[in-house]
Order: sequence, then structure tokens, then C-alpha cells
Amino acid sequence: MNPFGTFSLPYPAIRPALWPLFPLLFGALLAYAGLNQAAAGTLIRNEQVRATPSASGKVLTRLAKGSQIELLTRRGGWIQVNAKGKKGWVRLLSVRGGLSNRNNAAAELSGIAGLAKQNDHQVVAVAGLRGLAEEDLKKAQFDAVELNRLDNYQTNRQQAEGFANQGGLAKRDVAYLAAPPGKPKKNTHYWEGVLP
Repeated sequence: MNPFGTFSLPYPAIRPALWPLFPLLFGALLAYAGLNQAAAGTLIRNEQVRATPSASGKVLTRLAKGSQIELLTRRGGWIQVNAKGKKGWVRLLSVRGGLSNRNNAAAELSGIAGLAKQNDHQVVAVAGLRGLAEEDLKKAQFDAVELNRLDNYQTNRQQAEGFANQGGLAKRDVAYLAAPPGKPKKNTHYWEGVLP
């Protein structure tokens, strides 16, 4: 007996006993789609997308302030992004947004269904630290032995002059540089005019 009435389907009819599973399968599909979404971000200043997480990395493209980007991963003070179809690296301090700022329809529906776990990672920037990643700071512990060991690196003027003489260095008096003519240029960002 055909459960669909008098017409027949070109494919085998799905058993009515399996119909209650469709909402669960649909919800699982939405949850899977929501969990695998890249995080959305916005550039808060004009930025260059680089091939490597380094200021000396090759510039792949330039993006304007306000550009929408996908955030993929983080390494130190850099974030790997997907922008204009190219993957590359931008400075962490140039990005606003994070992995918890998902706003696509699949993520919203899966969140409403309660089947998706929101990723609570957030892009956080700490200005003034160079060479230290957040992971390194989390692992750091106080070590009194290492702190006391720093005292062994002290030197006095006589030891420093002796070391310089052994290396063949000679003392020279150097006059202060003259002030450049005109007003000094005021940078709006600390890296402007410094980085290529």
C-alpha cells in the first residue's frame, strides 16, 4: 500500500516510522554546519595581508578599514585570515571580532535548537608585549632560582672596559646628533613609517 495516495514516486517511499527522525537529522546537520564556521572579523584599520606571520612577510593584498574577514587561527601577535579568496596573516591589533561573533543563519538556527556548542574563544589583544604569546603567559610560573641567577649577569665599569679591550674595541666620544629641521612628523600609529 502506498502511503502517499494514488500516485507513485520515482524513488522508494520512505517508511513513515522514520519520519520522526528527520527533525533530529536536520538539527544535527545545522549543528555541524554551525560548529565548522570560521569566525567573522572586521579590520579596524587599513592592513596588509602577508604570506607569513611576520612584518617582513610578502604582501599578498591590501585591505581597507572595515573589510570583513574570516579568522582562521592565531599565532602570537598575528591572525591568519581568509580575505578576498586569499589566506594570509594580519596583525592581531588590527582586527575586531572573534570566534564567538558568529552571525550566519545556520549558526543561529543551530544555537536556537540547542544542538550547537558556542565556541567561547575570543580574540584578545594585549598591547606592549612582543615575543610573548598568550599561551606562554598562561604557562609562566614564578621561579626564585632564575630570578637570583640574574644577579650573576651584573657587571661593573672595570669588567666592562676589560671585556671591550679584549675584543679590540676602543673608546670614542660621540657628539649628540643635531635635531632634524622642521617639526617632527606625528605618527598616528606606532608602526607607521617604520614598517615597509
